[in-house]
Amino acid sequence: PCSVKAMGKVLLQDCKLKGGLLAFRADVWGERVEVTGAAEHAVRGPAGGSIELVYSDVFGNERGGVVCENGKVRLTNCRFSQNGVGVLLSEMGEGATDLKVVDCRITSHRHLGIGLLDTHKRSTVEIVNNTCNSNKQSGIHLSPLFRGRSVIIEGNTCEQNMGKGI
Repeated sequence: PCSVKAMGKVLLQDCKLKGGLLAFRADVWGERVEVTGAAEHAVRGPAGGSIELVYSDVFGNERGGVVCENGKVRLTNCRFSQNGVGVLLSEMGEGATDLKVVDCRITSHRHLGIGLLDTHKRSTVEIVNNTCNSNKQSGIHLSPLFRGRSVIIEGNTCEQNMGKGI
């Protein structure tokens, strides 16, 4: 188990990260990665780079599972559970974020399953065919700031959340 701070190109396969992954201007591709035990966010980035996680588990982290800021993020067939927030598109980044979450299971978070809070006008979002269940607030939260912007939310199942499904 380890914590990773990434710059450049990084390939993670069949590994466990305890303490998280910070990607700064990095291109990170991970398959079957387990990220747990982070005091802050499990995966944070990409700050100008890209992160792609496939068949990965992100659970038991204090604040957030994946926090996306300013870059390209792809999450496919991943499981997020028992974090503060499952996936957060943050308004902290200075540039646009391209976020795609497909076929993921997002359950049992202390706050939101997926939170879309970015204020950058060029950010694009696709949230497709995910299951968002048993979160303490909404399954998928879309900030009113996204009104009239490029957002696709389709085919998701949101059940047993304390707040709204979407």
